[in-house]
Amino acid sequence: MKTVSEFRAEARGLLAGHLNSAALITFVYILFVWLVGQTPTFIIGRPDEFLFYPYLSCSFVVTLALLPLGVGYAWVFLRHKKRTVLLSDAGINSMFQAYHDVWRVLLTMFIKEIFVMLWMLLLIVPGIVKSISYSMTSFVLYDYPELSYEDAIRRSSDIMRGHKMQYFLLVLSFFGWFLLGFITMGIGFIWINPYFTMASTAFYEEARAEYESSHNEDKEDESDSNTLS
Repeated sequence: MKTVSEFRAEARGLLAGHLNSAALITFVYILFVWLVGQTPTFIIGRPDEFLFYPYLSCSFVVTLALLPLGVGYAWVFLRHKKRTVLLSDAGINSMFQAYHDVWRVLLTMFIKEIFVMLWMLLLIVPGIVKSISYSMTSFVLYDYPELSYEDAIRRSSDIMRGHKMQYFLLVLSFFGWFLLGFITMGIGFIWINPYFTMASTAFYEEARAEYESSHNEDKEDESDSNTLS
């Protein structure tokens, strides 16, 4: 497995020559999320003691509706890493590709968030560990279209087995960049998000390759064992 520095260097290399396209896609993504996030305010107005529950219900529906968009955004970078569709050729509409499989994506991501929330209610540290275990679910949904709901979440956990600490360190290495994003009133995230997402994509691809290799070896061993018996 590569080091944190190597994953970051790989991300910079993958973004070289495509950073403007990545920034544009990210800008539209952030803007769209913000605009759609204002829907409860536009429909109901500012929440008060009488409108709190309608406002909360509307916000919940909006949050659910945006889950596939976050998955589609991650897929844009995964496809670039796989050289299927480069960022410079992706286009803004590529972010919405997860809506073509909306129910599988929506239900999987919703169940994932519920699982993380339940773990967080138990203890913070186990919640963080499980959050890291499930962090690759968006990518899994792309690579394993036959999986749905708990299976996709479980596959993410399998892929991250033995790699959770290293991914935690990778996320931690971006702390300064995230801080810069907040200092710049969020403007910096137009460039920081692509950098972090591409680094996470590179991490996922290597962890998945190791999982597939180990999984295939286990199948071969099982096949050999059955043949001998």
